[in-house]
Order: sequence, then C-alpha cells, then structure tokens
Amino acid sequence: MDLSIVADLVLFITFWLIFIILMLLVSVVLLKFYSFINKIGKKENNVNNVNNSIFYNLFIPVKIINKLKQIDALSNAPIENKVNEFSSEQIEIYKNFKSDNLDIAVELQMLLDELRASLLKLINAQMTKLLALFSIVIIGSIGYLVSSLYQPIFSLGMII
Repeated sequence: MDLSIVADLVLFITFWLIFIILMLLVSVVLLKFYSFINKIGKKENNVNNVNNSIFYNLFIPVKIINKLKQIDALSNAPIENKVNEFSSEQIEIYKNFKSDNLDIAVELQMLLDELRASLLKLINAQMTKLLALFSIVIIGSIGYLVSSLYQPIFSLGMII
C-alpha cells in the first residue's frame, strides 16, 4: 500500500474525528443555552448565582445576565428588597413613580415589558451566533467529507 494513501486515510480519520467532536461540543452548548432560557422562563434559575458557573461565563454574554438582574431587581423594587447590584437603581425608579403619583402597576409593567423585549433581542442574537457556528462546523465537515471521498479518484486521474 502506498504511504501517501495511508497518510491520507489517517488524516481523514483525524479530521473527521475533530469535526465530530466540534459538532458535539456546539450541540451541547446549544442545548445548555436552550435549557438556561427555559429555566429563566419558568423562574427556576436564580440569576444571582449565574456567575459561579464556567458555562455561563463562557457562553452567555454579560449583557444578558445584567438584563436578567435588572428585571429581577425591578420585580423586587416595590418591597424594597435588594437582590443584586441593580436593586438601588430600580428601587429609586419605583420611588420616583410613587412620588410623581403615577399608576405604579402600569408604569412598572411597561418598564418590565421594555426590559423583557430588550432581553429577548439579546437572547435571539446569542442564539443566532451559536446556530451560525453550528452551521459552519456542519458545512465544513460535509465539505471535508466530500473532498476526502473524491481525493482517491483525483489521485487516479493524476496517475493516468
């Protein structure tokens, strides 16, 4: 057996294994991010404990975490419960609504809706980035597979 063919086969197996591992890693990140979003929607995740995880530090932008903390702080503002670093600011907003004799329920709901809309935009942007990365890995692996499959045919053509 020709030495270059053996080297090509070893290279094929190595690269294909690398692409499979990359697809697996990106899939796990996508599923973990989706799980995080579901927990947020069900209020199962304590936003203040997010900083302790390596996954959250690597794959969830600080803007999303800060927006979640702002929503949490605004939700606790009427009872003046300081839950995070944004609590003082949100309690001040609540006190301004109260001192201006505004309908507090309506104003807080409008502010929460605005924060949630911006959070949704940030989440969609992050999900788009992760899906684009996954697509690039899949397209790269398919391209490498096709070129590796046709390489023996091209090698035969060069001999003839």
